[in-house]
Amino acid sequence: KPFSSKGFPRLHALQQTVRATMGRSDVKDVAGPEEAESLLLSAREIAVGSRGRRLRTAGLLVVGLLAVAVLMLMLRRPGDAVRHPVAELDGMAEKEEKNKCSGTHPGESCLHTKCCTQPGTQCFTKDSKWAICRAACRPGPDPTDMNNQTWECKALGPRKAGHYSPPSPPVMAPWVAKTCSGPGENCTETRCCKDAGNACFKKDAKWSSCKPSCTPGPDPVDTSSSPWECKQLGMRSPGWPRNAPKAAPWVAKKCSKDGEDCSKTRCCTEAGMQCFRKNSHTAKCLVGCHPGPHTDDKNSHPWNCTALGGRTPGTPTPHPVKVAPWVKKECTKSNTENCLKTQCCKEGGMQCYQGNKNWASCLPSCTQWKQWSVNGKMVDAKTKKPWMCKKLGPRTPRAWHSPSLFCISVFRLNNEEANLMRNALGKGIGIFACDNYAVFSSDPNSDLGDGPLGELRTVHFTAVPVGISKDGTAANTGLFMNVWEAVRWDGRYRTCDWTIKADPDAVLLPDRLRTHLKPHSGHSAFILTCGKAGMPDGPMMFGSVEALSRMALDSYFNSESTCRNMPWGAWGEDLWLGNCLKNLGVSAEADFNLVSDGVCLYRNCADKNAAAFHPLKSVHEWLSCYWGATR
Repeated sequence: KPFSSKGFPRLHALQQTVRATMGRSDVKDVAGPEEAESLLLSAREIAVGSRGRRLRTAGLLVVGLLAVAVLMLMLRRPGDAVRHPVAELDGMAEKEEKNKCSGTHPGESCLHTKCCTQPGTQCFTKDSKWAICRAACRPGPDPTDMNNQTWECKALGPRKAGHYSPPSPPVMAPWVAKTCSGPGENCTETRCCKDAGNACFKKDAKWSSCKPSCTPGPDPVDTSSSPWECKQLGMRSPGWPRNAPKAAPWVAKKCSKDGEDCSKTRCCTEAGMQCFRKNSHTAKCLVGCHPGPHTDDKNSHPWNCTALGGRTPGTPTPHPVKVAPWVKKECTKSNTENCLKTQCCKEGGMQCYQGNKNWASCLPSCTQWKQWSVNGKMVDAKTKKPWMCKKLGPRTPRAWHSPSLFCISVFRLNNEEANLMRNALGKGIGIFACDNYAVFSSDPNSDLGDGPLGELRTVHFTAVPVGISKDGTAANTGLFMNVWEAVRWDGRYRTCDWTIKADPDAVLLPDRLRTHLKPHSGHSAFILTCGKAGMPDGPMMFGSVEALSRMALDSYFNSESTCRNMPWGAWGEDLWLGNCLKNLGVSAEADFNLVSDGVCLYRNCADKNAAAFHPLKSVHEWLSCYWGATR
């Protein structure tokens, strides 16, 4: 593409001249600095010493080509190959004339364009000679940069609207391990951290330390209760934090307990809790806080949710929350009423989402309901514009039932299993109709969207190669050992009477499941779900739906090494887990009507006694079974 004669008159003229003479035998292509030097000498002789018109023109053309070659050599980053000058002109024309902004490709500077093509990025300077498009920038060293020279992070031009999705995970530079600070070291001077997911935060004039996050005030992980300033020095090291911190001894003595006012202490004794301010007079320890009225509060006065101090490390213990009496009187009904002013919802599991400046509605998720497929994006019926989907106030908690169920699924993010999960999450059905739930994946942590308990992120576990078992099924015991280890560290299983592991392609009906499990509750037990005749190992708990009481899981976690030392190499995880629990003395109790499983005997979605159905591999097939079972 040619340069514009208006926008780039000199380059336009040079490009036109070069293009017009590329076929002539007396004009050479410039391929490198050695040839450029030779051509320069020839050009001087031709341009200065010759009187013929053709020779003077050729000399000027060679000089012109040389100018382009030198220009390309000056613009390229170290390590780039020297390329054909006309091809470089075409590339410059495409980048600068088509959009006149810079991308995020390595070696692409935005120093002169001062704008970016990639959504969610902005042009930031490293120094007076270099700038690139990036999502964020903080003055100091960048652990992903090729060297540890300081970035000044001056913003040039506006930020490109949208959300930035990196093409690949950033990689830690080699110099970080030698130059940056480790755990417990002062990073005031280095302003960078060795450990993944950490950044250098300032406590006071004398001390800074590497940590995953920082909130002004006392830090329950610190050896001292004196407050942190929390100014970030330099940029965060790429990756996820690996080491789980522990609360310091002073936390139990000096911090506030659940239900106490923490506005003075600015810290909390219970794991996973953080102090949030309601107003200038009141603050409480909460797992999280969303501005607006809280449906479990004594009144409907809004919270400003300013965080005071750091979060106490550890996993919070969820428990049933009682909705305050004023909610039914003052909050909004789902779907039909406008919650823009109330910012709260009457029904459990509902969240007030803002559609536009005049309307907001109480919904389980900000998605357009679709009966036979995954929910779509919310669109305004009149304007056809997408909803803002801004959350107003907190989500109204759901009532828990007895026996209480903690339901989990294990899946991959890059296949149909992810669609099955998103479909059930948006509608609040399947495992997402349980009292508490979680999803586990060996893929990088990902946000699946909103469900009845709010935003859902995957819990990571370490993948293990899967082979073929003695029965011809997946020999996935090693993988599920890591899954159950992740369940133990997650800790939410302790909040409920039963833990249910359901495959993504299993339709689960929690209300029916509670009826089946009630006779087996109150002691250490797991449920045998398949009693097909002729199975060499006898009746089993098939892996499509596994039900274990809290006491049964406690027995496993207390004697995990015993089960890991069993000869499980040729076993599927369901056979291994069943044999493991039996060896630990957990009661194996049969309920062969609990799951209508085609892998065992048959699948009948019209069976009114079954609490689960399997397998259903597509979203449409899954929903067809669900609607057929619940109508």
